[in-house]
Amino acid sequence: MNARPAAHLAERMVAMGRQPEGGEGLDSERELMLEDARSISEGLWCIARLAQDAAESLDGRIEDEDLTVMAEAVEVREAL
Repeated sequence: MNARPAAHLAERMVAMGRQPEGGEGLDSERELMLEDARSISEGLWCIARLAQDAAESLDGRIEDEDLTVMAEAVEVREAL
């Protein structure tokens, strides 16, 4: 039996909710989902930090009464 039909059978079994012998396909699928979830989480935390930095910068400029619409728009766009 060559490798591609065997892999295709394992993929179909996983799609049908059955686990191939050894459970290797399902475990690797879970690992990929966890890796994707971690990557998404890291990206969201990065976005949150950038948004916080932009808000703090805006707060500082409001306190200093140093606001110009265009400069602020450019600064926030660069931060995000």
